[in-house]
Amino acid sequence: MSQVSDWPPNSLPWAEPLERRLHQLIEAGRMPHAICLEGPAGVGKGIVVERLIGMLLCSDLQPSGPCGSCAECLLLRAGSHPDRIQVVPDTKTGRTISVDAVRALIERISMRPQRQGAQIAVLTPADALNAASANALLKTLEEPAQDSHLVLICADPARLPVTVLSRCLRLVLNPPSADVAIDWLQRTGSDDRSLGLALELADGRPLLALGAAQGGRLTEWEAAIRQLAALQSGRTGIVESALSMAKSPDASLEVLQRVLEAALDLALGGSKFTRLREQLHLTSQVEESTLQSVWLRCKRARQELGSGLRDDLSLASLLLGVAGALRWQAVG
Repeated sequence: MSQVSDWPPNSLPWAEPLERRLHQLIEAGRMPHAICLEGPAGVGKGIVVERLIGMLLCSDLQPSGPCGSCAECLLLRAGSHPDRIQVVPDTKTGRTISVDAVRALIERISMRPQRQGAQIAVLTPADALNAASANALLKTLEEPAQDSHLVLICADPARLPVTVLSRCLRLVLNPPSADVAIDWLQRTGSDDRSLGLALELADGRPLLALGAAQGGRLTEWEAAIRQLAALQSGRTGIVESALSMAKSPDASLEVLQRVLEAALDLALGGSKFTRLREQLHLTSQVEESTLQSVWLRCKRARQELGSGLRDDLSLASLLLGVAGALRWQAVG
């Protein structure tokens, strides 16, 4: 694990109730052997887990969390604490956590901690466990090693066997309200002008919005929205828009999905996605089933990126579908 200069990370406002519960369990000596922290990507599950590890290993735990200055915290900050274990997908495939990795973990935590506290193993993403590795993990869940904790970080718990989930304390971290998220983003020093749009396009997930604003993804999103606005107003056609959006196909398809979600939300009487509604003049006069059908097409297109299909042709077909679903008078 690489050095983390700002360890422990600051607590996230929307995660504080969850963190208080974990703190109380630790203080009462009732921390379970296994936890599954669930929630969509970009809400801060990794930060919560880092703070939990600190609370479990810190030798001078404070009411606010790990002290940050004891020997255990300094090892965690340096990324060299011997009792912090991370299990991730196989580097060759990048998709699954192998059974060999789980067996190696079981062997390691069967030994005593190298320092005076506990051993903590983080499996992320836990929904990358396949059937064999999940079955192997079940053994240590049923017969936990002394002084050990397993933390599963999971975005899609439906992919985990019920037998695994039933042996974990399941905790959920949901996205915060827009007001809380915007306030937090402003305190990170992000550009106020783009925060609301970034948050909408990130589906309300603050860390995803922050990463997009800082890493260039937001620029790609905004370019796609400009093309859609030009298409909606008739200033450009399907082919021209598709060629432009094909320069950043994944970001463009992501925007198309959000726009369709915004239109569906409006049709159902919701109040989300106000900026997208305004910029693209969305109305409620749409067919819900058509929106859902085109949304699924966009999802499949994202999954098929890099499969050999021409991105501009795929986008042109989708833009025709989007324009039809939103009742735009688009031209070829």
